[in-house]
Amino acid sequence: MTAILPQSFFILSCVGLWRPVEWQGWKCILYNSYSCFIVLNNIVFTVTEFLDLILASTTINEFTNDLAKMLGQVGAFGKIVGVLCNHRMIAYVVQLLNQKPFILLDLYENDIKKKYISIYSFVIRFYFMFFTVGVTGVLFTQISMTEFLNVLPYKGWFPYNYSRPNIFISTAAHQLFTFFIGAYIHVAFDTLFLGMMLYVSIQINVLQYRFQYIVKTIVKFNVVNQNGDEGNSHDKKLIAEWVDHHNDVLSLSDYVHRTFSGSIFFQYCLSSTQICVTVYALSSISVFSIEFISGIIFLLGTTLQIFVLCIAAHQVTLEFADLSDSTYNSDWCDLSVRNKKSVIIIVLQTLKPVVFTSGYFVTLSLDSFKNVIKLSYSIYNFLQ
Repeated sequence: MTAILPQSFFILSCVGLWRPVEWQGWKCILYNSYSCFIVLNNIVFTVTEFLDLILASTTINEFTNDLAKMLGQVGAFGKIVGVLCNHRMIAYVVQLLNQKPFILLDLYENDIKKKYISIYSFVIRFYFMFFTVGVTGVLFTQISMTEFLNVLPYKGWFPYNYSRPNIFISTAAHQLFTFFIGAYIHVAFDTLFLGMMLYVSIQINVLQYRFQYIVKTIVKFNVVNQNGDEGNSHDKKLIAEWVDHHNDVLSLSDYVHRTFSGSIFFQYCLSSTQICVTVYALSSISVFSIEFISGIIFLLGTTLQIFVLCIAAHQVTLEFADLSDSTYNSDWCDLSVRNKKSVIIIVLQTLKPVVFTSGYFVTLSLDSFKNVIKLSYSIYNFLQ
């Protein structure tokens, strides 16, 4: 298992989306078969729910309730496709983080990493516990609504008669298993994106620290060597290394963004619809019923997913903005005229805003999260 974001990759492995590198031979064949089984289960679950939605829904309340559940599984399928199609890109990002210039060099830089890793650890624990409790509650609710041989846990259109005991049990088990796995696909994907963004934040903070260190080093070195030719060569080398590191961090953030952008945009589009149809369905259910509690948990889970994705990208945007302030607030005024000109160019480069878009027109930020809520409310009013 990778040393970077091990919890997320472990969950991905459990849900069939990340085969351990060391597995070869028959283990590889078995795991690939398991992955195909997970993907096929998800497709069957989604298609049968969609067909039932089109062919069997008779009221608007029934339609919205079934639609909300189906969209959750559609979102999980989008993340399955995102991970499988971008497997090599994700592995490449992990490989980059283990190479120069991203390797941490001293205790202070490792303390920076520990701070952000502690945030990641807290979020994934909370995420895992919330979805475990939530999924368990939702599954018990669905099971309680099941009528043996007549009503399945989830509505679906099947091209066979499932009233026989063995067939009914197999179909119900397939639905419950697929929903359970889908929930943890959301956990793995969302925390993986969050973790990757936190690693970008670590590198931005390291850039700030190294710039301050480089400026102090250049000042001391030039005082000792009285800024001769040797000093100029030394200064150029240090500044060039920092500029290369900055460009590498920009490339890393862009690579992470491009890797996850498609799936995040898909989730972003689904979330607004999910939230509004779930609220609409809850408006017609008794507050003290099990279905209402189950619906609230589902609503909170949907909102949490899009919030985590937006706040992760928003935080990196803020970190890049802080980088320009940090470089300007250093002791660069004590440098030589030549080096001052280099620092001015660096500051101008860091002033360029770094934003993350989804689908080329949705900017991932807290404002985007608020827009999802507003759009959901607008759709809800339309349905009312």
